[in-house]
Amino acid sequence: MDNALVTSRRALLKWGATGLLAFGGVACTRYQPDDALDIIRIAVPDVSPRLDPRYATDAFSTRIGRLLYPALVDFNESSLPSPWLATHWQWLDETRLWVGIRSGLRFHHGKLLTAADVVATYQSVLSPRIASPLKGPLRNLSSVEEQDAGVVFHWKRADKLALFRLTLPIMPADLLALDHNFDLEPIGLGACRLDVLSDQNLILQRPDGVRLSFMGVKDASVRVLKLVRGEVDMLQNDLSPELIRHAHSRSSLHVQTRTGTSFSYIGVNLADPILENPLVRQAIAYAIDRPRLIRTLLDHMATPCEGLFPPEHWCGLSSSTQGHEYNPEKSRQLLAQAGFTQPIALSYKTSTDSTRVRLATVYQAMLKEVGIHLSVDSHDWGTFYSDIKQGRFQLYGLAWVGVKSPEIFEYAFASYSIPPIGANRGYYADHKLDEMLKEALIAPSMLEMAKHYKHIQQHLLAALPIIPLWHDHQTLVTRENIKDYVMAADGRYDALLHTQKVQM
Repeated sequence: MDNALVTSRRALLKWGATGLLAFGGVACTRYQPDDALDIIRIAVPDVSPRLDPRYATDAFSTRIGRLLYPALVDFNESSLPSPWLATHWQWLDETRLWVGIRSGLRFHHGKLLTAADVVATYQSVLSPRIASPLKGPLRNLSSVEEQDAGVVFHWKRADKLALFRLTLPIMPADLLALDHNFDLEPIGLGACRLDVLSDQNLILQRPDGVRLSFMGVKDASVRVLKLVRGEVDMLQNDLSPELIRHAHSRSSLHVQTRTGTSFSYIGVNLADPILENPLVRQAIAYAIDRPRLIRTLLDHMATPCEGLFPPEHWCGLSSSTQGHEYNPEKSRQLLAQAGFTQPIALSYKTSTDSTRVRLATVYQAMLKEVGIHLSVDSHDWGTFYSDIKQGRFQLYGLAWVGVKSPEIFEYAFASYSIPPIGANRGYYADHKLDEMLKEALIAPSMLEMAKHYKHIQQHLLAALPIIPLWHDHQTLVTRENIKDYVMAADGRYDALLHTQKVQM
């Protein structure tokens, strides 16, 4: 969690535990413009979250989920585990971890939080009948049981990342037993409760009665127009440099920018007969001029990177790490070395976001120079993301958002993390990497563990199961009467708990 973030885990819990509001049932209503001070309207590209946190993997679902469902553990400004629903923890021995649970907290339907809810949540995700993508990082978890006003986690073998894995959003045991539909009626412990859910609108309600209205508007230009006209109050990210410059020119709008931790990359299908060749992947990496893209297309709103974490992260690669710098001649040589003396054809999937389509078009031109004919296949977000999760692609562009723990390397790259129990969407199978991941988990100290994960990132940089691009900066555009919202580096929405809309 970034130092600039106004809200805190303590505030999230305090607000979520007040029990001041009756739970509002889900309704399907048409959005109506409303400039009342008790509603804060945020326009986003798409409003179709997975409100059942066991299945939430996209950035919007995860950000909304933090407002509805706390977890045992969160991460501090150093990206290390810190208590959230947990009070403290203690290792009983090499494979048993006891975690104390906060008392006096109530779920939205009135039930008090107990250790039984924690046990039921973890058992649900581990259940064979639940195809949760969150199952993968817990494959080393043997069992969970109540003990002494807390919970004991039994691990199959010693695991130095055990605390990093205790991030499942906690759900009520009674409703899990009834197979309650959490996608339609999310019942958590969070500060916010669902008020309205429709095709184009998601409204959460804070304990003070203020509603947070997320309005789905696919076109970024229309989102800015609605902000200028006062139909919405805030926009965060997903704006082209041109639209950001336009927002700067409007006296009625306020623009904030900051460095961010979101990691943009090109995903690769290694089951593809062309892309399985590492020389082809290297050729693609050398053909893309990242500094020029950041300078001209992204208006300097990103920082080139070679690893998933920024350099300041405790296991991030140094900013001096050498990757695949722009070198089209080397790219052509690698393709010839791979046996491709004639142009090859590849396809690239992306969303319909204008900046993403423009990036794809520039990739197309850059790759054409080295003998790769790239076709661009753009879809609405829902279709695009579904295709990526199903492995229906050769190349695609996405970003990892809000990642703090190095368990991401197992979740996204281990050969045993193929969807639906992980996020190895490119079917990367590397037994050497699997062994490196195991070695990292038994490192004798955090310092040694950091060294292992830096070596893992260097290995991935050489193998290129994905092609690193940059860390995206964060952008916020608001009307002048929106106060007290400070962006986090990972783009989370926690600060909305304290954001105010004032009379101008």
